Amino acid sequence: MLIMITVDNVSGEVIPYLIETSIERGAKNMHVVPAITKKGRPEYLIFVDIDEPNLEPVIGFLLAELGSLGYRIIRDEHFPSDFLVEKVEVNLSSLGISLNTVVRIKVIRRQDGSIITANLEYDDLLSLSEELISGATHIPMMKLKSMIEGRYLEQLLGKAKDD
Repeated sequence: MLIMITVDNVSGEVIPYLIETSIERGAKNMHVVPAITKKGRPEYLIFVDIDEPNLEPVIGFLLAELGSLGYRIIRDEHFPSDFLVEKVEVNLSSLGISLNTVVRIKVIRRQDGSIITANLEYDDLLSLSEELISGATHIPMMKLKSMIEGRYLEQLLGKAKDD
């Protein structure tokens, strides 16, 4: 289910605490969107993705912290994509970097098997970025991500041509 709460009396400094603590208490995900409400007042729209068994601890915490008078429950229907997490070896020797490691790439395919997208797992990207920086090599994170994903897709396309 999706919970929506609107608040117009909360400081932005509180938002990270709300997100982290809500997730610790059982929220699957949380989005906080700045908005403008009636009479030009700034507000936040807070959306919490949650399973029903975790509703009470999360909503109790949020209502206490926000002083909100209520919340909305939006019953949703989730349509998850089929995906596969593949472990891929990364070799950066072509860049003059002696580093071989394995990363996880989440691959989403259509029913016919064609690829919709391939995304490098964030934790692996962060770890690789930190390892490169500690070795005195800095490749901006977004460039590193697109380079690894691009090489992975090129390999898949090469295999498809060979088949």
